[in-house]
Amino acid sequence: MLTEAEARVKGAAMMRKLKGTGWVLHVHENCGWHFHARNKHISVHESHGKFFVLFSLKPENVPCGDAFWPDSNHFDDPQEAVEDFMKEARGFLNNVRRAVDYTEKYVLGMRR
Repeated sequence: MLTEAEARVKGAAMMRKLKGTGWVLHVHENCGWHFHARNKHISVHESHGKFFVLFSLKPENVPCGDAFWPDSNHFDDPQEAVEDFMKEARGFLNNVRRAVDYTEKYVLGMRR
């Protein structure tokens, strides 16, 4: 279990590794001290020395994440966790686009 000071130090080290702008460090107590970084729809968390991402379509839900996203992978580097998640999210988005395009062309097109 971390102390508040340890969580702040580890959180600051994680923040230095995250690219882009808009990241905000959050340190909180919940049966020990924890930290995570938030950036509107995405949050990066540490567990047992590994980093993972939670994502939500609604910024007010961060850091909880949305149920339709599978558990993200865990990485030694927080930026690598973000990049892997974004690759997964892009793949999901591309699959949705293909399904919508098919439906518009073959299902809705047949009804016209």
